[in-house]
Amino acid sequence: YGFKPWKPHDTGRLFGAPARLPAVCQPFKQFAVQPYDQEDSSSCVGQAFKRALYLRALAMGLVVEPPSSKLIYTGARALARPDKSEPLTDDGCMPRLAVEGMRRWGILGESAFPFSMDTINEEPTFDLLEVASAHIITGIYQITDPDPGIRGTLIRQALAHGFPVPFGRYVGKSFM
Repeated sequence: YGFKPWKPHDTGRLFGAPARLPAVCQPFKQFAVQPYDQEDSSSCVGQAFKRALYLRALAMGLVVEPPSSKLIYTGARALARPDKSEPLTDDGCMPRLAVEGMRRWGILGESAFPFSMDTINEEPTFDLLEVASAHIITGIYQITDPDPGIRGTLIRQALAHGFPVPFGRYVGKSFM
């Protein structure tokens, strides 16, 4: 398989110019569920995308199993390692690589590839990837404006239209 480089779409293509937005935006309040527990792992990006994908499906009226945060996290780490023969390590990942992994390999339900600290560095089998390949993402929208005031408006706009906004932020070792 050859993968062509691709760029995320800017949210302006999806929503147009920001219009009047509600002062309080809680489009997913009816879907409130317990927070996911990433335990002592660095899987926060996988957990964030798991929740965003699940909330978007619920907002669209789809009844689906929550996605596998472990597969999202594993895919990103597999893309990041320089030597593909090296084993995976639980060192975190970049959101753009999580998206690229979902584009290349797809998404599984949580029950097919469950999150567990005992198996955090386990890679999926070929059979699991074959199942995941039926659920490949084809694109994303990205909020790119560097101005914090405008970026905040664009986040509220996405939420008001029923789109969850996962994000990642680098934190140093002192954060722990």
